[in-house]
Amino acid sequence: MKLKNILQIRKVIENHKQDKMATNLAYKFVKFLKASDKEETFYDNQITLLFDEYSQKNEDGTIKNDGQSIFIVPELIDEFNKKLAELQDTEVDKPEISFTLKELENLSFTVDEMYCLDEFIND
Repeated sequence: MKLKNILQIRKVIENHKQDKMATNLAYKFVKFLKASDKEETFYDNQITLLFDEYSQKNEDGTIKNDGQSIFIVPELIDEFNKKLAELQDTEVDKPEISFTLKELENLSFTVDEMYCLDEFIND
């Protein structure tokens, strides 16, 4: 499974962390998050290295940003995008956790969220 898919599913779960749900579903969400913590840490470390290498720097050597976006050196944008795509497409182990529609039925999901979760739904 691709790293970007794991990160997307983590985001869906994070979006619903505060929702009231059955204990078994909450437990499965926690298990998924724990099972994919190292992938998120790996991504965070690698994206930091990419930004260090490809971003514009302020005079003091810090990464140039506007509070929302990091500025990439214009001549390096294509190379940065290629490296970012490679990172996101990194193959990782799929967590051995699944959900049923019955377990998820008391939560409200968008179509995009269900699309992300689909690979983990057994029904």
